[in-house]
This record gives sequence, C-alpha cells and structure tokens, in this order.
Amino acid sequence: MKKWYSLIDKIYRKENLRLAFKHVKANKGAPGIDGETISDFAAKLELNIEFLHVSLKTDSYKPSPVRRAEIEKPDGV
Repeated sequence: MKKWYSLIDKIYRKENLRLAFKHVKANKGAPGIDGETISDFAAKLELNIEFLHVSLKTDSYKPSPVRRAEIEKPDGV
C-alpha cells in the first residue's frame, strides 16, 4: 500500500484543476468575493489554470476571503 505524505502535488496538477473547474461549472457555482463568474474564469481558462498551478506549486497562492451568507432559520431551531 502506498503512503501519501502530501496531497498538494495532486491538487496543483493541471488535470485536477481543470476537473475541479468542470465540477464548479456543472454545479453552477456562484461568484466569490471578487465577483468573478464561471464565464469570466472560463474566458481565460488556460491562463487561470496556469496561474493556479504555478501559485500552488510555489506556495505563493493567497486565497481571497470566503463570502459569508446567512441562512434564515425558523424559530426554535
């Protein structure tokens, strides 16, 4: 059985980044805090994939903050 000590090299593989984008697109993902839509990202897909690949590989990627959305809950829950 193989032992994996790090997964980052699996994450920054371009094939996996493309697959992740495909899943986000299929789920009709919402824009993040930066306002970038799926269409915006897709318009420069290979450039964006390359940027993410290099940034993750060199440990220089700095993610944007997550956009928070409050979900109303009925009283008593």
